Amino acid sequence: MKIQFRASLEQDIAAVEEYRPDLAIGTTPVVQHAKSKAIPSLYFTNLISARPLMGPAGAGSLATVINAAMANKTRFDAMRDFFEGVGTEHAAGVWEDIPVDRPKFRKKYAALNEAARKASEAIGS
Repeated sequence: MKIQFRASLEQDIAAVEEYRPDLAIGTTPVVQHAKSKAIPSLYFTNLISARPLMGPAGAGSLATVINAAMANKTRFDAMRDFFEGVGTEHAAGVWEDIPVDRPKFRKKYAALNEAARKASEAIGS
């Protein structure tokens, strides 16, 4: 296990990917990433830092919250399996019909956007 103080968001997310913890505790983006991977997670600011941690009552209340979060692992697995692929890649956004992947369209506009980006860089130099 590696400990790094003042890690960046990218390093926190990389740690979740590398170690696949039983429970992730962190900021909103870290928790969102972990939950998208079906890893039980707790927001540090809301559920951990606001609790008294000293004495039996503090430790007991923290243990209750952590154990409850970890007990939901099977629920996270079921939700991940049910929603797999929803709202990602070509299916991202709000749709009235079933989204259709159009790779030729995406490739064409990716090339146009890249050309426009290069043109704007050339104008700015």
